[in-house]
Amino acid sequence: MEPVDQIQAEIDRLMKDYLDSKSLPLYDMLSYHLGIHGLDPGLTISERAHGILLQIAVETLGGDPLLTLPAAMSIEMVNAFCEIHDDVQSGNPTRNGQDSLWWVWGPAQAINAGDGMHSIARISLLNLDRQHFSDRISHAALSFLDKGALVTFEGRYRDLEMQEKIDTSVTAYLEMAGQKTGALYGSALSMAAGLSGLSSKACEGLFQSGHLIGQAKQIKLDMDQIWGSDSNQKIDFLNKKKLFPVIAGLEKATPSQKRKLGDVYFKRVLENSDLDAVLDVLSDLGGKEPAELRYTAAKDEALFIVQENFPN
Repeated sequence: MEPVDQIQAEIDRLMKDYLDSKSLPLYDMLSYHLGIHGLDPGLTISERAHGILLQIAVETLGGDPLLTLPAAMSIEMVNAFCEIHDDVQSGNPTRNGQDSLWWVWGPAQAINAGDGMHSIARISLLNLDRQHFSDRISHAALSFLDKGALVTFEGRYRDLEMQEKIDTSVTAYLEMAGQKTGALYGSALSMAAGLSGLSSKACEGLFQSGHLIGQAKQIKLDMDQIWGSDSNQKIDFLNKKKLFPVIAGLEKATPSQKRKLGDVYFKRVLENSDLDAVLDVLSDLGGKEPAELRYTAAKDEALFIVQENFPN
């Protein structure tokens, strides 16, 4: 199995070669967001989790990861597109240890750059070697890429809609998290499966596993928002996004506890100190345990689906 850092280096090299071939400063903005522009050699580049997952799945299924590199680049470009738009929507001033793209170039140019990422993603996928992948296989992969993007947008809509609500249910949260955070993981697995010759049924099953991967990942991110030590990670709490531990707690909270949480979330502007009141209520409701249990369950269910659809 190819080492993860080598897979990442190959994906980064392909993205850098493409962006460096363009002269318009727009492409420097894209390189900057991806951390491959060279402005800061000491910058820590974020893990290309979606592209790496695709490449590992291809190799596991007996395929040639070198042939599917354009697909790995494609899924990473869609993820970057989502990150750029998310930073604008959330007012997040930093990402991966540097100023966010919108913070440097402004929201309008950031939105334009994000849209450029999305277009490059589709172009990259259509650059798959026609000697190894038929038009039918390439178009099926593109369909799963577009499906993952659209489902992600649906999840982001749900997430934004929930911000001003205090009565979000666990069921509604899990649907949102599965879409917003998991759809592109589903795309990565289903694209890898299709490019490796698996049936359309297996591809669909693997796409659905992404929903559970997203639930697990989002719950873990939410726990870090509440109990993590990094103050820079609190942006979702400060934006009044409903975090899983809070939603799970509300379902069994007493009227008094609900009032305490309502007093926080109905404030016009939240501050870091407001988290203390939330922590007090959650401590009385079992702390991390409900979130940890759901995190483990989602992770195990996702693994079961992947194993069920991968050949023995």
